[in-house]
Amino acid sequence: MWNRADGEFRVQFLALKCEWMEALWEQNAILARAVQAMDDDYCVLDTILALVVSFVLPSAWLLIVVLPTPWQPPATQQ
Repeated sequence: MWNRADGEFRVQFLALKCEWMEALWEQNAILARAVQAMDDDYCVLDTILALVVSFVLPSAWLLIVVLPTPWQPPATQQ
């Protein structure tokens, strides 16, 4: 009697373990799709930023490259 109950329990346990593994595989697939979507979004964002930078007028580059510094009068020697 004990062996039969133990065997039935093991069968149910293995069935639950298989369902658990299938759920983990599904979660892994969903996570992989989410990561791929994020990577694709970053590629699109990088492309857009590269296009924006490449089409900036040269006169605007002077404003970006030459940042204003606080002006101080020349030091006088006494």
